[in-house]
Amino acid sequence: MKKILSIAVLILGLLAGSLTATAAETSAEAFKPSPEPGLGYMGYTAYPVSAAVNNLSGLLGMESTGDRVNSVKFCKSLSDPECTTADYFQYSAYYPMCTATVVVDCIEEISAASASGQQFPVTATKAFSPVDRNQYQGKPDVGLPSGASPTLFTLADAPHSLGTQYMVAVTSYGYIDTKVSPSTVMENGSLSIFAVSTSEGVFQPHDMASTVASYAGKRWRSSNGGDFSCNYTDGTTCAKAVPIPMDVTFGVKVRYSSSIKGWFHGRVQDPTIVYKAGGGNSKILEVTAKAVQVPAISTWKKKEELTQDLKDFYAKASKPLGGSGSGAGKTELQQGPESGWSLMRLNNAGYSQQDFDEFLAWLPMMGDKANLAPVVWTMNLMTNYSSGVLGSSCNASENELTGMVSTNSTQYLAGPPSFNAGTGELEYKVAGPHYLPNGELSRGTYDLSLKADFARCLYGITGTAVRATVSIISESGTAVNAVTVVNEKNGWLNFAARGFTYSSPTIKVKLTDVNETKPTPTPSAKPTTVKKTTITCVKGKTTKKVTAVKPSCPSGFKKKA
Repeated sequence: MKKILSIAVLILGLLAGSLTATAAETSAEAFKPSPEPGLGYMGYTAYPVSAAVNNLSGLLGMESTGDRVNSVKFCKSLSDPECTTADYFQYSAYYPMCTATVVVDCIEEISAASASGQQFPVTATKAFSPVDRNQYQGKPDVGLPSGASPTLFTLADAPHSLGTQYMVAVTSYGYIDTKVSPSTVMENGSLSIFAVSTSEGVFQPHDMASTVASYAGKRWRSSNGGDFSCNYTDGTTCAKAVPIPMDVTFGVKVRYSSSIKGWFHGRVQDPTIVYKAGGGNSKILEVTAKAVQVPAISTWKKKEELTQDLKDFYAKASKPLGGSGSGAGKTELQQGPESGWSLMRLNNAGYSQQDFDEFLAWLPMMGDKANLAPVVWTMNLMTNYSSGVLGSSCNASENELTGMVSTNSTQYLAGPPSFNAGTGELEYKVAGPHYLPNGELSRGTYDLSLKADFARCLYGITGTAVRATVSIISESGTAVNAVTVVNEKNGWLNFAARGFTYSSPTIKVKLTDVNETKPTPTPSAKPTTVKKTTITCVKGKTTKKVTAVKPSCPSGFKKKA
């Protein structure tokens, strides 16, 4: 889990230095938590991290002893003369557009289409910045992408609230441990599209830390500072996100120098995936999808106002509590009087069971209502989740992209759905407030895409025709109404559920083989028709007729001759 969330957690750690914007001052897409209102407060924010777009690209060369960092500096490439003594490299990269010379680890195509399927022209495609701030040259033969900047483009036929400019960010980060292998380990990555407005000025960008004192171990960190009024800045241009149109299907096609491993989890709906071999060992990933609106919450409450459930939750939680504010991570303060410190709990990037439970504990404090509703389009890679997590032996595709799960729920458990062998169902837990900021019901979306061969292996299906069911079960165990869709396309099985409501339902998916052999019932024996006969019986002047298979006269009567 730590690898999945590394960049996002680092982003959250920086918020403590610049928490000035409120929901009223900026769009929900560019929202940052407000600073503590004073001492004696507990805050909570559950907000979707759209993508790791704060930090600039960079390649760090480290000399190390075990996990200790002895020296660190930025490198222009793996062969940079300044980095010849480095034995450990860490990178964070924005992929550039593909060119005649950059043919892998690059964006091949950006697309957009109307609700009717009409393709919109994508124009004015360009790198976000010509400013050279630690950009570096990659090495595709060992899987190291070049570090560039996000890409800006224009959709004249699909305007948003502040214009027609958009930004796409395809990222990855990871390391090369030359003591072990010359190959790059890609720990994580993301694909994101934003509607943005840009402005010129002087801004403080977010960069990778390059001092030894910043490192307690070989896990790269962001430098202190940075301008959080921008979703991304190179120091001279600031991009701020606004709501991205939800009726436009956006797409991005990426060429990777090597296989993508694991699962994607994201904030999109109606996705279509194409994943195929490219030249050499390269892979091509193409995703098209629509954006989703995610109900989010951020609040400060006096500690004495907290419910008993919340007080009990924090009493049992690991100490010191992290987040931002005067009491963040400070054991001595948190052991002292509650009136002496404040803390904002930042649940932006946490998708563990503990994060899930914390969110549910805060919902009653919010009246089961969101106070933010950003619209986002993003997918994040989970490389340390393999198909084996599902509890099956279908691990042949462990070294390839296996699936993608996406939802507009505020909180969910990251990772692929768990496989319940007892019921033969995939199960996925989600949670969110019942109401949006405007008081309307928050309607849930859920999409699951599985490689078809993996899905058939998982369910033991040998035929080509499958029957799928998608069900939504509330926390009380009752069925929830929802519109469900199932289809197979491009070698992927796609499942969707729409229109269900929150708080914490479980989504269940089951596949069965349409052509499986079923026992043929034994037909019932047909009744045999037996002929009956009639005789006449007499007793004095009395006559009786008897009809039967083998008729006989009653006592005292004789058969009439």
